[in-house]
Amino acid sequence: RRKGDTYGNPKRPVVSRTGIWALESEGAVAGADLEAHLGFLLNQLVFKASVVAKLIQGGLTGDILCYWMSGTGQGGPALGAETIRRIASLGVGLEFDCYSAV
Repeated sequence: RRKGDTYGNPKRPVVSRTGIWALESEGAVAGADLEAHLGFLLNQLVFKASVVAKLIQGGLTGDILCYWMSGTGQGGPALGAETIRRIASLGVGLEFDCYSAV
């Protein structure tokens, strides 16, 4: 989406204040395993790591945003060391948008 684009409800559209590039795992990865979804995203970005680094050095930000829903209100997402290393090597942040179904 480019700065100034509108999105959302056509009756009350939102104007994008900034530009955004998004890559989603929904529909590409079956199931809810966080490591599998992050692995898919990281596998897509591994060939563009130098481009990501150049954009960040130029003043842009990069983040991986994870939506996470607890069915019980307990527990939380967990990541292995290799996934954390791969995210850190890209120089991007990791955010969780957490909800509870309870």
